Amino acid sequence: MMQCHEEFVHGIEMTGHCSAIAIAPTETADGRTYVGQNWDWITSMNEYKLLLRQRTSDDLRILTYAFGGLWCGAGMNSAGIALTWTSAYKPKTGEKKDPGKAEVGVPTYALIAEVLEQKDLNSAVDLIMKVKNAGWFIFVLASADGRIVKIEACPNFKVKAHSRSFIVAAHGVYQTDKMRLYFGFDPERELPPFDAGISRLSQLLMIYSGQITPELLMRFLASHLPSEKMPDVNAVICEHGIEHATLDSMLFCPSSGECWFTPGPPCQHKPIKLKV
Repeated sequence: MMQCHEEFVHGIEMTGHCSAIAIAPTETADGRTYVGQNWDWITSMNEYKLLLRQRTSDDLRILTYAFGGLWCGAGMNSAGIALTWTSAYKPKTGEKKDPGKAEVGVPTYALIAEVLEQKDLNSAVDLIMKVKNAGWFIFVLASADGRIVKIEACPNFKVKAHSRSFIVAAHGVYQTDKMRLYFGFDPERELPPFDAGISRLSQLLMIYSGQITPELLMRFLASHLPSEKMPDVNAVICEHGIEHATLDSMLFCPSSGECWFTPGPPCQHKPIKLKV
């Protein structure tokens, strides 16, 4: 039942979704790959969160962000595979009829746990693409050899997209033409929907292209819009709310096996450095 947590709540009206990023070696100052995210969720879950170290029978080490009873929300393994993600939701417009609910299939959290037991990126991506998933998600994956991949999925359709520079997935917004076409959008006549959070993270990554460090990435995840200077721009990255907020922030480097984890909103706390 705990592994079906995402599927139970999908379709319930929520404000805000997680923000996830991946950066290829060409964009970083040290030539390494990074993947990270802000975990935006209901604040009542704060007391149940934890980091969990695991070791499989064949000596694969796994570090995951977890909750009591739910052992794998995001993470990285010692084979150099890392995964972060955001829950996704059905676009509000488009002609294709779809209830926007979970269906019979593998729960998202169970799939994440299996992905992080894979020993190479191809196996991880193949697994995600072949499994009949129950829920809606946007996965962001990175590998130690510098590859980054995004997979957008709903129960009956999935799209994978490779990038040579960076990936931004935020607020549950699908971005690929194939996924938008599936929901009835016409890529030849319509432009992608605008999301201020995606645009803000993309802007920061482009400005600092080739200079990006773990410290900068954690600053990006700690950024605030709206702000006092720009109160009308709703580009929330680090969210502060009473019932729903950024619970934690995390950054994984599959190239080195290092993790930077901020317990609490990243604008208010310093990251703890760990190694898988």
